[in-house]
Amino acid sequence: MDQLLGDLRGILPKGRILLGEPMSRHTTFQIGGGADYFVKPCSVDELRRVVGACRAADVPYCVLGKGSNMLVSDAGYRGVVIDMGMFDGVVVGDVAYAPGVSDGGAYNAAAANPVSDGAAEKAAATKPTAAGRAENEAVSNPASDSGAKNAAAAKPAGMPNGARVSGGLFATAAHDKADEVRIIGGAGLTLSRLTALATARGLSGLEFAAGIPGTLGGATVMNAGAYGCEMKDVLTGAVVLTKEGEVLELDAKALRLGYRSSCVAEQGYIVLEAILSLHRGDPAAIRERIRELTESRKEKQPISLPSAGSTFKRPKEGYAAKLIEDAGMRGARVGGAQVSEKHCGFVVNVGDATAADVIALCTQVEEAVMERFGVALELEIKVIG
Repeated sequence: MDQLLGDLRGILPKGRILLGEPMSRHTTFQIGGGADYFVKPCSVDELRRVVGACRAADVPYCVLGKGSNMLVSDAGYRGVVIDMGMFDGVVVGDVAYAPGVSDGGAYNAAAANPVSDGAAEKAAATKPTAAGRAENEAVSNPASDSGAKNAAAAKPAGMPNGARVSGGLFATAAHDKADEVRIIGGAGLTLSRLTALATARGLSGLEFAAGIPGTLGGATVMNAGAYGCEMKDVLTGAVVLTKEGEVLELDAKALRLGYRSSCVAEQGYIVLEAILSLHRGDPAAIRERIRELTESRKEKQPISLPSAGSTFKRPKEGYAAKLIEDAGMRGARVGGAQVSEKHCGFVVNVGDATAADVIALCTQVEEAVMERFGVALELEIKVIG
């Protein structure tokens, strides 16, 4: 048994460590070879220790949400894949929700006992964490205002402006504006569940995300967006873990949210929680807007086929899909990978595609667009392994 495996087994139970796990089971492309180690931490303490073990062993690691923007090599990943799926807690206003609950089901996270909406004050007083299913001593109590100031004063060198050392849970759900509600969501919370919760509470601002098959953590990292809206429109901050094991709170400015980018990937941070601010709206109008966007996606995007969403970033010269179509690449195919007939911005898996197929096809698309228009396309999907 190698040293890293021994260290991981000292951190996580055996059932949350998988060896040689096929990544095709964990990506929306349904492509990818085995990961040497596939681990499932459920608390900040476990996550911190896993990262520390990887760094001590000089073994690379990567973070997985829903695998909806990822292409994994056919050879797999020679390192540790960290599945954030158990970091799926969520607090809406002053009410916490049990994992998997999309409407109602408020609960006291500390005691894990159901509470009614009428017990909101009790739920708020417990300040349940959204960053994992199990708290740990280091993060069990939120910092007071004075503690926050002390933490900020002691922040490590190189910490970005708008960041401070977190004292624990990390953000407080209460909000001081009557027409807005704050949501704290764990990194592994799916956007589908998040938007369902927001809709059930009559909260508007996330309608665009209803059909994005990712997690809140991934959406924060890449500032996900659609239909003219982006996560930066609703994000007010995030809590992240640094490579060195520090827990930092970053405000929206410190996140440096740009087109499909943020400081998170640049700095090697791992998102623990994201904090959003939504405004109160008409539930019927919110549901109707989501229905309209869902129908549009069905009509215009190849959602019935495995893919990683939009394959290329939008260049300043125009839409990638239009450039690809005008370059004559609609329907182009390499093995089981194809430029979608329905939307040229998507490369889809039409049957047993390999990562090599996808990469070869993307290369052909890039060359065709460069030759025809002199435009360099850049991949939006993340290639690992």
